Amino acid sequence: MDITESFSQLLGSWFDALISESGMWQLSVIAIAIAIARMGHLRWHAYITQRLGIDEQAGFRRFALRGSGKSIFPLIMLLAVLVGQAILTQYKLDASLLNVLIPLLLSLAVIRI
Repeated sequence: MDITESFSQLLGSWFDALISESGMWQLSVIAIAIAIARMGHLRWHAYITQRLGIDEQAGFRRFALRGSGKSIFPLIMLLAVLVGQAILTQYKLDASLLNVLIPLLLSLAVIRI
């Protein structure tokens, strides 16, 4: 077996896992988590803009509030994915894609902080 055949078998198994029932539920959880995180990020940005006002002054407060906006998207998405994973495992569905996504989101949030 050469590398091309093994790679095509790997892609085929991933595709089969995604089009299964649990794969579709996992993709749905990810899509919902993205939508929730985007909405939360937009609301956080509006809150920060309102809180700082038009006259943004330099200082630690401005730096801290603006810096928190960078990590809010992965944190909200992480919480939504954790809730989705708990729901899927409660119904005995496979959550392997979410198990891979959780450490990635956590590391993204830590890097942005």
